[in-house]
Amino acid sequence: MGNRRDIQILLIIVLLMSIFLVAFNAATIPSVVEPEIHYYQQESLSASGNGDVFSSASTSESVSVHFPININAATKEELDQIPGIGPVKAQAILDYREAVGVIRSVEELVNVSGIGEKTLENIRPYIVLE
Repeated sequence: MGNRRDIQILLIIVLLMSIFLVAFNAATIPSVVEPEIHYYQQESLSASGNGDVFSSASTSESVSVHFPININAATKEELDQIPGIGPVKAQAILDYREAVGVIRSVEELVNVSGIGEKTLENIRPYIVLE
């Protein structure tokens, strides 16, 4: 009888150690999510001549942007290619950059009109400071 009890205790110890190891591995394995980086090309806008709002914003060439982009050197067209940043926010970033000089931290972008915490988190994978 004593031999059977020893085997049961040993099995319980092995089971508890297995549970501990599984839990420890699950807690210590980092969940790293790489940002998906997409390359966008701006479509050329043509002036329609019929009072179209975008007629003054027509371009003859498309802009190719490789992410991440340096927000301290990016043009309006490059900033416009960042998902979630349109022409209005791109201009606001340029205006802010002109007012303060060099943007020193990505978090500083929340001071730009139209950019809040959520937008900042969405654009973070697409921008760098250099």
